[in-house]
Amino acid sequence: MQAASTDLWHELQPAKLAPSPNSVPERFEMGTLPYELLAGVRAAVDFLAGLEPNGQGERRERLETSMAVLHEHERQIAQALIEAVESVPGVTNYSRASERTPSVFFTVEELSASEISSRLAQANINAPASHFYALEACRRLGLGEAGAIRVSAAPYSTLEEVARFREALHAAVQQLRD
Repeated sequence: MQAASTDLWHELQPAKLAPSPNSVPERFEMGTLPYELLAGVRAAVDFLAGLEPNGQGERRERLETSMAVLHEHERQIAQALIEAVESVPGVTNYSRASERTPSVFFTVEELSASEISSRLAQANINAPASHFYALEACRRLGLGEAGAIRVSAAPYSTLEEVARFREALHAAVQQLRD
């Protein structure tokens, strides 16, 4: 393999974060690796492979089966979240990805996203309101800097928790409309 010429290194302008220096070669370095995270990769893979219902086969086979099971679970949770949010009159759901994580980004007509978020927090539901660093997208959607409410689930979330969220959301909206 041939090394790049010094002139080429100075010509190339990589996409980088603002704090990264402009000097060569530092502008191509993305900072310190997350060693603490890298140390847990094998344990994470073993954990995921251990979710395989029968516990049979090589680790790769168990991992593939586990991931298929998790994908289906997350699909069900995402659908339940969408249905819960869209069951509220006046909701606008901004989450329309066909392949998605179980996350929904929404507003309720004539109600403050932060007020709904606060009411949900009182019911021990974590559904923050913000632009979530997508400020330009929120401005384009007419949401301004206030953004919208984001509710998300994880692989360990249950349909019962989504049902509890649905009840709390309906109660919060009703309280704010009264």
